[in-house]
Amino acid sequence: MKKKTGEFEIMEFQGKKFSGLALNSYEGEEQLEEFLMIFRKTYVQEFDKNIDEIRFINNLNKVSNKSIYTMQVHNSDKTINNFLYEQDTLITPTVENVISYNTNAQAIYQEEGTYGIEGVSDLNHIAYTVDMVRDSVRFGEDQLPTIAYKAAYIWFKIAKFQAFKNGNKRTAMVSALVFLHSNSYNFQFKNGIKDELINMSQRIAQFKETDKEALDLIHEYLLDNVVLNLNNREWKFLEKLSD
Repeated sequence: MKKKTGEFEIMEFQGKKFSGLALNSYEGEEQLEEFLMIFRKTYVQEFDKNIDEIRFINNLNKVSNKSIYTMQVHNSDKTINNFLYEQDTLITPTVENVISYNTNAQAIYQEEGTYGIEGVSDLNHIAYTVDMVRDSVRFGEDQLPTIAYKAAYIWFKIAKFQAFKNGNKRTAMVSALVFLHSNSYNFQFKNGIKDELINMSQRIAQFKETDKEALDLIHEYLLDNVVLNLNNREWKFLEKLSD
């Protein structure tokens, strides 16, 4: 249940009121660090207030075995806002999802002479990319320890290696953006972003350095441009790109 206030929506859960819902879809120390960094940026942008400290209070009952906490935002030793924090499950694309993104991406970024050419050249590459994002632990170490790193991997692997007959770079970009949104990271729309994204995808496809350097580059770019979807707002980023 939600009700409007002048500044933001108030949520009610188990008899307590919250300023929004903070979903974290992946576990681990690096992911929590990334999540809190993006939360701070989002909070300042949404509420025009700074944060001195964030505290997690285990005062809520579990729902469907999910870990749910009160996330308190403090400033000058005062509790400014309480957010409902939920440790959720990572949402990953299927092979079929990625193939459908190939069609959508070509509709967003149309090219003369090649628009409409669809089809898969290397199904195994798509399947391997999806599987790696779903389970990125190798030899006891998580190779993609955060949501943004997983999105960077999707973008890099699909853009760099030609799994589709056409539109690989565009498909890679759309796949990464949809994956981010599915896990509560919203890429922000701004003037000129349509060209910026395709230029970034072209740069990724032509990257000559190591895979690690490529992932770090994309990871930093994503962190600079995403915010958390604290109020479950409708995301129309792709529709805006189409316009």
